[in-house]
Amino acid sequence: MPPKKKEEEKPTPLMGRFGTSLKCGIVGLPNVGKSTFFNVLTKSAAAAENFPFCTIVPDVRWDFLCDYHKPASKVPAFLHVTDIAGLVQGAHEGQGLGNAFLSHIWACDAIFHMIPEVIRKCVRGGSDDENSDESEGDISEWSEESEEDLGYEEREASGSSEHNSDASEVENDPARSRSPLQSRRGRGRGAVRRGDGRNRRGIAPVNRARGRDVNPPFNWNSTYQAQAPPPFNEPYPGPMSRFQNNAQEKVYFEHLFDDEMWEMIVSETNRYHEQQKASDPDHHKTQWQPVTKGEGQAFVGILILMGIIRLPRFLMYWESDQLTHQESIANIMPRTRFFQIWRYFHLADNSKAAAPGMEGYDKVYRVRKFLSVVSRNVEREYRLSRDISIDETMVPHKGRLSFKQYIKNKPTRWGIKLWVLCEAETGYVYRFQVYLGKQEGNPETSLARRVVRDLTITEHDRNHHLYMDNFYCDPYLFKELLGKNIFACRTVRPNRKGFPNVTVITKARQRNMSRGEYLWRCDGHLVAMGWLDKRPVYLLSTVHPPSTDVPTTIPRREGRGQRQPLPCPPAQVDYQKFMGGVDLADQMLKSFSVIRKSHKAWKKLFGYGLEVCLLNSFIIMRKANPASKQQFLRFRINIARQLIAGQSFRSRIGRRISQQLSEVDTLRLNGKYHPLEFTDSRRDCVVCAKVVKVQGLHRNERSKSAVQCEVCAFEGEDVTHVEGDVNPVRDLEIISEELRKKDEEYLKDKVNNMDKTVVRGGDKKRLGEFESLKKIYHWVSEEKKHVRFGTWATNEIEVLNKHLLLTSKPVIYLVNLSEKDYIRKKNKWLAKIKEWVDSNDSGAVIIPLSGALEYKLVELGPEEGEKYLKEVGTQSVLAKIITTGFKALQLQYFFTAGKDEVKAWTILKGTKAPQAAGKIHTDFEKGFIMAEVMKFDDFKELGSESAVKAAGKYKQEGKNYVVNDGDIIFFKFNAGAGLTEKKKAK
Repeated sequence: MPPKKKEEEKPTPLMGRFGTSLKCGIVGLPNVGKSTFFNVLTKSAAAAENFPFCTIVPDVRWDFLCDYHKPASKVPAFLHVTDIAGLVQGAHEGQGLGNAFLSHIWACDAIFHMIPEVIRKCVRGGSDDENSDESEGDISEWSEESEEDLGYEEREASGSSEHNSDASEVENDPARSRSPLQSRRGRGRGAVRRGDGRNRRGIAPVNRARGRDVNPPFNWNSTYQAQAPPPFNEPYPGPMSRFQNNAQEKVYFEHLFDDEMWEMIVSETNRYHEQQKASDPDHHKTQWQPVTKGEGQAFVGILILMGIIRLPRFLMYWESDQLTHQESIANIMPRTRFFQIWRYFHLADNSKAAAPGMEGYDKVYRVRKFLSVVSRNVEREYRLSRDISIDETMVPHKGRLSFKQYIKNKPTRWGIKLWVLCEAETGYVYRFQVYLGKQEGNPETSLARRVVRDLTITEHDRNHHLYMDNFYCDPYLFKELLGKNIFACRTVRPNRKGFPNVTVITKARQRNMSRGEYLWRCDGHLVAMGWLDKRPVYLLSTVHPPSTDVPTTIPRREGRGQRQPLPCPPAQVDYQKFMGGVDLADQMLKSFSVIRKSHKAWKKLFGYGLEVCLLNSFIIMRKANPASKQQFLRFRINIARQLIAGQSFRSRIGRRISQQLSEVDTLRLNGKYHPLEFTDSRRDCVVCAKVVKVQGLHRNERSKSAVQCEVCAFEGEDVTHVEGDVNPVRDLEIISEELRKKDEEYLKDKVNNMDKTVVRGGDKKRLGEFESLKKIYHWVSEEKKHVRFGTWATNEIEVLNKHLLLTSKPVIYLVNLSEKDYIRKKNKWLAKIKEWVDSNDSGAVIIPLSGALEYKLVELGPEEGEKYLKEVGTQSVLAKIITTGFKALQLQYFFTAGKDEVKAWTILKGTKAPQAAGKIHTDFEKGFIMAEVMKFDDFKELGSESAVKAAGKYKQEGKNYVVNDGDIIFFKFNAGAGLTEKKKAK
């Protein structure tokens, strides 16, 4: 027999992020120019604290292919950028909403760390001569290689780079155009002083530049070219972890409500009691025993039972009245102990909370960290299917609260409003956000747009179908979502700006229309419809055509209750089918809600987070076990039973029992038959459980994320620096140390929790992960170094990828100079910044830029901007920043091009042809036959595909071919391969 071929070694997985998207977060201290840089990228004046995204096409090759083929559909690859509000010293401890903002960094793939610029002075026409005498450092003192890396190359004769042409194309693209910049600094903070503690959401919009249209006009017409939305681009929707068939309900639940939450409940409850007792001993004399994890679990289990067995007051569960007394609860924990834990129940350290009126004040500080962990876990453990919906929900509360809301037509009219993104089919709550209301009497501008952007922050380029009601409906937002490959459908108010008047059903038109008729107009993919039911209904959709070959109908009651089909637009059918995702979740969440009456609103938000974990774990269980018929009520009862686990915390007479009672011991002697329940005694390794291949990598493998660090290197009287003066080296150290300390805090909790289960609990299966975590923790806490500076084995990287540490993301440093310093290439801080980077992050890229100059170029426009750049002898570095970030993530493009569509596909370097085909559709990978490949450079040089073939440069490649950047590929595959696999699986 011939010797077996040696299996190819898999490349070491890269650290820091999911998949092949590129999401860059701009990080730095407050007032260092992040918003200006963001607004230059987005060509808009969007409020930075709302975390909106922009899209930029970073590859000019896509333009060339589009010009050549003139396709009906053009789908570029996108770079997503978000402005993360300024971090301050102590952010890892919650200062300045630090935990919330650090969680946004966790969700990003890349970070621009900005190093301050006199943007206000420069934009308003002021001079920066005050800095000229102190611009000591000269970039010419650095090596020529460094100078080139910093973006100071000599300009080409054309006066622009190829990537600048991309930016111009995007600016003129109505699908991604933005409102013009105002003639003042990005966020328009003029009315708000730094340090006055106001939450910046809700600040009134700044003045727009005069004489410009805020939004591009629509070209509504009656000619629709049928273009079906591309196939859904998430290969493996559903649960991300693998479970054994006999896994207990608690196993599913604890994937979402994990050890970090139990540790938070136990430690913060005990801490709060000590704080209260120290501040007022006379009112806290009751003897206190520290809460343990087991007692905390039993307490939560009791809360779940109380949601099922509903009584008006807690006290009634322990009353001697046999009508209300609940033996199942009273036997677990004495009334006094339950009320004691409920009194001191806490989720955050109050001593670190900012007071009202102070900078960093957070209205939901007491529950912010808990909700952040819930959000992280529910996103990590599940991938959404194609159809999703956004709506608001209410957590009931009638007490005094500054952000309490009233919604007339909701079952719960008074309470705390949350914006929620759900899976339409199951009601899986994937992301939610607490609405904190307006600030200082100023309503938040573009609230609906901000909500949609926030909730779809990670759902770009997957071809989701998003359903919403008319509150969120904005024709311009549809264009923005379409640019991110999110297709939307929703009802709309006819008076919305941009909605075509010709589709509005006036009373005069209504007289000449029959019920079921509708009017429509389209603008590209966007279709606007006015449909006459009992009253006019208006819809917008980028998912549906205005009509289909087979007329669509919906049932309506007529006469004596008989159902009759009523003609309707195709969008109406799917809207009614998929819009109810949030309502479905609400129905299940509130059936047996754990939320109780309380003056403390944050406890109700804790109840909502607990309910989300219960519901989502139930959905994961049903998805993992399709044959299971278990109902949500039984699932909740079993979780409560398994959390309590036969424990009793009542005091006992006689010799103390050294160990807790088992569940079997509690139940087996009651004279009834009890079938044995199988326990999950054998479990797969957490890392190995996720062996689902995507893009040629395991699902649990992460790619590197580029972190861009913007540092402020200029001085100005109009710019307030939170540390009192300009010192970019100090700023670098603050941000670097805050990220490290946050990882240290996170790792400490993980190591302590695993020590209990692995060392003391004897869980040998997780011993390898535990040893890796200890090594990583020692590196971060004792060596005080970032994770990315360490040398890690493959198994250690797999552990790192499970936790996505902030310090695992590589950094790109942006030095923000004044316009004058940038033009003459001198600044007193440059040498010091380079010295710090060389000693602390050797090999990292440093790019000087001027936010003031880039801002001015946007104001001038493309032509005037080019003239100005030639006059001053410099160039824009935006394209360099974009491409550098892209290279740092080890991403590349390949193209599919033809008359129907030209599309750029983003893949990791080193991806083989079958996995690249799977990026288009999973059936392409399963049935892969070959890839016909030509290089972009050959295609451009020779001018056509036939010329490339004639020159012998058109290649046929097999499954081992590694795709190169810029390849134009035509895949051949067996269309029935996917069906064959499904039949074999059955």
